[in-house]
Amino acid sequence: MERQPEQRDESPAPVVHDATNPSQGASTRPSRALGATALARALDRKPAEVAIRKRPTQARGAATFDAILDAAATLLEEGGYEILTTNLVAEIAGINIATLYQYFPSKEAILLALFRRDTDVRTAAGTEPLQRSSDSSDWRTVLHQGIDILVEQRRRQPGAGALRRAMRSLPELQAYERETMVVRARAVAASVARRKDMDPERANRIGLCVVETTAALLDVWSLGDASGLARDDDAIIDELKAMVMAYLAPHLDEIAVGDGVDPR
Repeated sequence: MERQPEQRDESPAPVVHDATNPSQGASTRPSRALGATALARALDRKPAEVAIRKRPTQARGAATFDAILDAAATLLEEGGYEILTTNLVAEIAGINIATLYQYFPSKEAILLALFRRDTDVRTAAGTEPLQRSSDSSDWRTVLHQGIDILVEQRRRQPGAGALRRAMRSLPELQAYERETMVVRARAVAASVARRKDMDPERANRIGLCVVETTAALLDVWSLGDASGLARDDDAIIDELKAMVMAYLAPHLDEIAVGDGVDPR
């Protein structure tokens, strides 16, 4: 297919940070009191450059929409965000650029839609292990399996590491990635709180440490590292499991009353 010229300038536009709008950059910090409903409303207030123009209502449109996201994932896997343009995405997806622009105004909008699709898949896969970890005395085995599920999801989602790097570095997208991490942290915090009578603020901090550590080491695993670590080195996953298990043990192990052990 002959590559068509870009129809618009895709260099990131200057972002004016608005403290009332969590979708505008990293200068806004997620509220600790932000509940699920308020979070959903906050993430729906997005600037036009990352908003989907329309959602498909028929099977053919849905297939085109998914093909655009799949093409973006392929480009992220092969060359990272730096090589991604709307023209290249359209070319890989096998559509013309005008069709792409019917759905997405920019490559940032494509990245956000791909991030949300991948996040939905990982959340669905990870919810059940978290529930079992709070109900089971054998929480180590459950969490071990949960991390394996996350690793498998990363394997199945091309470009996942590069996508997360883009979400964290682009001002237009940072707030969405941060709010997603907050939601994941609260899910872990809820599991901890169900087993221990703990101050909610501390439970949230524990949850945040777990999800941030897990995400960071999965990034190292999927992308490699400047220090020479290879991509997909499963020894990194073994170390991740050891770290998470050791960190959560004082909070999830059952400790007999009066044994003199401080669970903190």
